[in-house]
Amino acid sequence: MIEEIKILEEDTIEELIHESENEGYRFLSKMFSQWNSRENQFQKENEKAIIFRENNKVIAIGGINEEPYLKRKDFGRLRGVYVLPSFRRKHVGKEIVKHLIDFGNKYYKAITLRVPDNIEAYPFYESIGFEMTNEYESVTHIKWIKKALGIIGSPRHNGSTALLISRVLEGLKNTGYEINEIHVDELNLKYCTGCKSCDKTRECNIDDNFTKLKKEFWQSNIIVIGSPSYWGDVTGHIKVLFDRFTPYCDTIDGKTIVPSGKRGIAIAIRAGSTRNENQHILDSINHFYSHLGIKNIGNICVESINDISDLISQEEMLTKAYFLGANIDEEDRQEHPVLALKTGG
Repeated sequence: MIEEIKILEEDTIEELIHESENEGYRFLSKMFSQWNSRENQFQKENEKAIIFRENNKVIAIGGINEEPYLKRKDFGRLRGVYVLPSFRRKHVGKEIVKHLIDFGNKYYKAITLRVPDNIEAYPFYESIGFEMTNEYESVTHIKWIKKALGIIGSPRHNGSTALLISRVLEGLKNTGYEINEIHVDELNLKYCTGCKSCDKTRECNIDDNFTKLKKEFWQSNIIVIGSPSYWGDVTGHIKVLFDRFTPYCDTIDGKTIVPSGKRGIAIAIRAGSTRNENQHILDSINHFYSHLGIKNIGNICVESINDISDLISQEEMLTKAYFLGANIDEEDRQEHPVLALKTGG
């Protein structure tokens, strides 16, 4: 059972400190010392320390603070996570970390940690969605909580598709998300060759810029994919992207290996006046999402857009796109209808 720590006494975690020091770790004794000196008692609204009891025995501990080394209030940091050796591999550690991540979801864009001297812990944290990083001082792993990626399928970088995606991302940014955009045509992705090697390795052996896209995709919690209509479907750039994700989808072994918890938005836009082609584009994007375990949380389609000026004049749709991003984390959001607007004659 998990309990929040309000008062930390030495006899509560004495065995944890003793066992951790026997393994060569001093972070728990440091954590207790900082608590006693009131340097760090996890007392802010966005901080928390917990213990795990089993049969009235304290078998694990952990906490989360604002990131103290990067001086970023929008980053949290896991502190003092430790499980007694005899209780490991029983999901206690995952339960502790998951509880802290769920708590941190309300306050942070990302959660960091540092485990430089315990390589054996790397697979544990990576199984929960943390990734190794060397981008930040005193950080070995990071898990993004609020990061959004816009994937623009049109070769027109300043066109209508890019504008709609940018409005969704603007809404996400204003609600606390870190945002990034990728123009797929700039990646020069090579075609899937159908070599089937990924059936065994669950990786693509083609050497190109897909690794850049994959890194951003893995880190992001919200994926926004938009495409204009090319013969009633997504552009060739987007289709190549879909094909290259085959190693990670659930058609191999019935299980996707994309990090869980992602949510997706689909955007379709066309010059014609009828809805059916745009609906096919939305279906293609959402079919892609479904095989990667990504939950659809919104759709946008616009018809009769011959030029970006046609869309700029439609402030109603641009406003809807913005608020789709801005309201993305509403807990009572249950249904996700298509936000649609037919412009022109």
